[in-house]
Amino acid sequence: MSLKSDVRRSHFIIYTVLSFVVVVLVWSNFATIDEVVKGVGQVKTQKDVQAIQSLEGGIIREILVDEGEYVEAGQPLVRLDDIAFRSALSELEEEIEGLEAVRARLRAQLAATETMSETGRASAINLQDYIPEDLTPESKRSIESGYTASIVALRSQTNTVMQRVSQAQESLNETIQTIIYLEENLVNLREELALNERAYEQGAISGVELLQVRRNVTDKQSELDRTKSEQERKSQQLEEYEFELSSVVDNYRSEVQDELNTTDTQLAQRRSSQVAISDRVFRTVLNSPVSGTVKMILSSTSGGIVQGGETILEVVPDDSSLIVEVRINPQDIGYLRPGLDSLVKLSAYDFVIYGGIDGNLTQISADTITGEEGESYYLGRVELSGNVTQFESTVDLIPGMQAEVDIVVGKKTILEYWLKPILRAKYNSMREV
Repeated sequence: MSLKSDVRRSHFIIYTVLSFVVVVLVWSNFATIDEVVKGVGQVKTQKDVQAIQSLEGGIIREILVDEGEYVEAGQPLVRLDDIAFRSALSELEEEIEGLEAVRARLRAQLAATETMSETGRASAINLQDYIPEDLTPESKRSIESGYTASIVALRSQTNTVMQRVSQAQESLNETIQTIIYLEENLVNLREELALNERAYEQGAISGVELLQVRRNVTDKQSELDRTKSEQERKSQQLEEYEFELSSVVDNYRSEVQDELNTTDTQLAQRRSSQVAISDRVFRTVLNSPVSGTVKMILSSTSGGIVQGGETILEVVPDDSSLIVEVRINPQDIGYLRPGLDSLVKLSAYDFVIYGGIDGNLTQISADTITGEEGESYYLGRVELSGNVTQFESTVDLIPGMQAEVDIVVGKKTILEYWLKPILRAKYNSMREV
């Protein structure tokens, strides 16, 4: 009886073990686990950290923010010393105003002398029409005094020439009147000669009297010819004086136009320089290009010198989502492709207590990257689909946190997992080494 009981008990144990093995095998054939590729990485912002730099460099006058402080886009962060730039800008603005005053005066001078070469007199203009309203009273007075002095000097020259023209014209008119008088006398003398010739033929007068009349006609003709020659000479002299008057005005206008052209060129150059220096003055106050948090202040000493292009501080944009840059072993790269689900475990927080963050592998570098210690790896980017709400409310994600990343490359049954070493050993044992 005891023997049968022992046999029965043994069968029960065997059947139980076999049943358990069968159940486990069936379960392991259907139960699946994630197959993952592990990597280590670091939390970063998707947008690059904004480096605050000065284009020209200079002396730091004041740092207006502290590390960790939240700043708005456009908020002043650093103020550099601007004395040199403002001094240069002030001098340039004075030069520009002076050139604008000269330009206004020259334009007025050209307008006033537009018809002076014909009339000899300056045109009446309203000088205020040519003076810019934004000039200082001192500049306006300099325009008025300069314009008056220039026109007075020109009038002095033209008046002298105009006096010569007037005298030459008067002398010419007198000569013309003399010619008219001589021509009338000559006509009368010729009529008298004709009468005397008939009287001589009739014996009424002597030959001596006839010769005297003929001599009078000849003398008058000679006097008329001399007077006409004098008229021609005086006409030529009048033309010379008129040309001299025109030349005085034309030379004056030409000099004024040349000076105006030079002034316009200088004014354009100064205005271009003004824009450049104004930009430099504006850039002495460095504003935040984005809203975010001041990450690091690299130059915090007031009075310190920074070089052009040197980073003074960094701002982390607040509208930039966080990602994890993960280093992937080249041996595992064959399993990976963009779009794979990932689980991010932050080393700063115990995974058992806080859990992890779901993510998605969005990018893999095209080639391996060599690290500082000579190791090779692929760089992947995991975008976080979850956020801090997966953790306790006191947990924040901060750029720079270290993380371990599990990238899910597939699923396998537990049975396949158990058989993998056996199958690998079988495969290796069938190969000749």
